[in-house]
Amino acid sequence: MSRYEKPDVIVVSAKGQVVTPQSIRERLGIRPKTKLLVYGFQDAVIMKKLKVPDIAKELEAMYKRIDEGIAKGLKSHAVFQLFSLAEKLEDSELRHLWRTANTLHQNFYENWMPPREVELSIRDVKTLIEKLKST
Repeated sequence: MSRYEKPDVIVVSAKGQVVTPQSIRERLGIRPKTKLLVYGFQDAVIMKKLKVPDIAKELEAMYKRIDEGIAKGLKSHAVFQLFSLAEKLEDSELRHLWRTANTLHQNFYENWMPPREVELSIRDVKTLIEKLKST
């Protein structure tokens, strides 16, 4: 495949529809229901195939990681799922906020944190909750 290919001419229908040439559909793996990102740039229309994740495969991989995490001593699926999510999103703030929430939970039983630190930790936990809602 060369970097520059011979262009095809296509016609826009009355409804604004176009047919992508078969050779391009086959080469790019474009099938019915494939999602394309479409945008205009100057006098051009650009289409890019979107990669939609395979949710079943992702869930299977997540459960495998959970089982591995439990085998390593992580105590619950929820803890491991959130840790896994933070890693996947490469979000160091999410990991930090999660550790703060765990520390606050531990302090609930042991009562060793100074009151001001408890207040700051509660604020961090509220931030964690909002961040998780938006993820």
